[in-house]
Amino acid sequence: MESATYRAVLDESGFQKVDQPEAADILIMNTCGCLETLQEKARQAIQKGVGLNAKQESKQAKKIIVAGCYPLIDKGNNLAELGIEFFPPGEVEELKKILGLSEQKTASPEIHSLYSDDLNNQPGFVTKPVKFYQQLKKIENKIGLRSPKLHTFFKSIMMTSEFHYVVVGKGCMGNCTFCGIKLAIGNPASRPLNEIINNIRKGIVNGKKDIWLVSDDVGCWGQDLGSNSAELLKQILLIPSPMNLVINYFEPEMLLEQKARLLNIFRDPRLIQICLPLQTGSQALLKKMGRHYDIAEVLETILEIRKLNPLLVIKTQYIVSFPTETWREFFLTLWSMRFFDGVGVNVYARLKYTPAYRLKPNPQWVDRTRGVIAKAFATLIHLRFVARCMFQWQKGIVRESE
Repeated sequence: MESATYRAVLDESGFQKVDQPEAADILIMNTCGCLETLQEKARQAIQKGVGLNAKQESKQAKKIIVAGCYPLIDKGNNLAELGIEFFPPGEVEELKKILGLSEQKTASPEIHSLYSDDLNNQPGFVTKPVKFYQQLKKIENKIGLRSPKLHTFFKSIMMTSEFHYVVVGKGCMGNCTFCGIKLAIGNPASRPLNEIINNIRKGIVNGKKDIWLVSDDVGCWGQDLGSNSAELLKQILLIPSPMNLVINYFEPEMLLEQKARLLNIFRDPRLIQICLPLQTGSQALLKKMGRHYDIAEVLETILEIRKLNPLLVIKTQYIVSFPTETWREFFLTLWSMRFFDGVGVNVYARLKYTPAYRLKPNPQWVDRTRGVIAKAFATLIHLRFVARCMFQWQKGIVRESE
């Protein structure tokens, strides 16, 4: 979404896109620094840009601008020494200032749908769900039956131009010991409720039915405004219109804190997906991660939610092989996977400047082994989910708009 917004700013200001970096006068690199591998990728891209300038002979040197969280997380970067300017994630006005556009009176464009350019050459986890979803609809049209929850699942993982993306804020309340994003983005900065509602209404008027709420943690919305995410969801669902509402991400701590109000809200069938990043099944390890909630209470709440909204897809994220993780703690994580429909697994990766970096990492063979086992279990969870959906076919031809 950020890259799409930057592109829109450049288009509005009369800049022209070129196909090759060698032909560009300005190189803008949108980076991520939440993993060391992604930081290295950012460094390589920056060095490539610097290398292109070194090859310039008669031409003026290219202006290199670095966006995203990498410069803020990797405090040892040498961008200043290289004369490279950078700005924080999503700060469009900073980009305009660097480009000398700050005096222009035009408002920064707000992107609600992705351009085709943003969807081209994406990794498999972005492109494959769309292909699988198209095949699912062909099968359903042929047999005259549909599986509602499979549709819900695909609508929660696909990225297409059909979705209406609404940024509700950025930042989070947490201080996870493994996370570098907090170093770059900081505490919650919530978008005003009336702006969010107006933008969703605008999307609906324009024919958009699938709504994604975008934030580092939707659950902490309103903490800086004297409100809360339960009120946000309540007001969104008061809009009297068909919609499919997707939420990524909602921290479990905020789920428990607002449980009494959220349970009633979760009854609404228009809420089709929520991701609750549990991260581990071990309470002791959770404490070392700097996260604060009762895992058993979260899992019990999930069971309550399923009774209220059977078609709601509930997903999660895990980090395995966190420093000091024992095999017992690892197996507790595997056990907890059964409460979810979709599971994402990441093997812990050390990140400088985070508290967990000081902890002694597990041997590499342990990381690899636990990663393989956990991802295999996640695959089993997904296969179980598909099998259950097969028993929930409903009559009726699927329309292409669904």
